[in-house]
Amino acid sequence: MTQPLLSMILAIWAAVVSTALACIKIWEVWRERLRLSTSYEFAAPGHGGNKIIIENPSNTPVMVSYWELLWMKRHHVTRETTGGEFPNEGYCYITIPAHERHVLAFDGEDYFEWGVSTIRKGKLYLRLHIVGRRAPLTLKIYDPRR
Repeated sequence: MTQPLLSMILAIWAAVVSTALACIKIWEVWRERLRLSTSYEFAAPGHGGNKIIIENPSNTPVMVSYWELLWMKRHHVTRETTGGEFPNEGYCYITIPAHERHVLAFDGEDYFEWGVSTIRKGKLYLRLHIVGRRAPLTLKIYDPRR
């Protein structure tokens, strides 16, 4: 083989290998990203309390330093906070291990109303302040219109 042909083959081979390795790295970072989801169990007053379940399906544990439970309305692009519930003033320092869940229980004096009577308040959101993240993560919990 001539020198230019060998150089061309090696250059193409290096480009293919480096592109494949870059794709693998991007896929690994995407797979390990922070992913939290929520679900809820709401009960009528006197029949137990409300529960909000935070689920961590990712491989990385998550530390939550502060949380807020907010009723928010969306007006065009901005959101208005119409009220909040803050047991223990929101400071909690919860660690949610990988592939685990954590339950926030609201009973007794922490119980909050839900259902048709809360339509005017907007949707219920949980804002989590996660250690190591600059901005809080806001997760939708409940829409009384549905």
